[in-house]
Amino acid sequence: MNLPDDEQIVFRGHPAWILGHPFLFCASVLLIVLGVSVVGSDGVADDDAAVAGMMILLGALIIFRLWLGALCTTLTITDKRTIYRGGLLSRFETELFHEDIRGTSLRQKISERIFLIGTVSISSAASGDDNIKARRFFRPDRIKKIVQQYRKR
Repeated sequence: MNLPDDEQIVFRGHPAWILGHPFLFCASVLLIVLGVSVVGSDGVADDDAAVAGMMILLGALIIFRLWLGALCTTLTITDKRTIYRGGLLSRFETELFHEDIRGTSLRQKISERIFLIGTVSISSAASGDDNIKARRFFRPDRIKKIVQQYRKR
């Protein structure tokens, strides 16, 4: 990311890809473990080995998709603005200058509170909607505090 010389990055992060989807991640790992255990056992029929191979492939593809989705989504907070980028093939980018921010909000479900993840929403003075909705970020309370700190300057 090209920033002006007078702008400093305060926070840069990606969504939590394991804790953001804990049940899907565990199910994928279980698919891989079951597939490996079937392939590793003695006297496996060809049909069973093919099914086990598909289980391993499916589990690996799901984990890869979760990881890649998190890797391609970035929330960057500088001392002057907040930038939310994402996407691999189709891209999006939302940028808000801190002086234009009207409000911030934090949302956490019970499961997200357990895993210390949540959604931070940032809205601008020009729009009633949430301009940035950063989902499944670790320690969203910290992100909200950083935005509020630089908003007040």
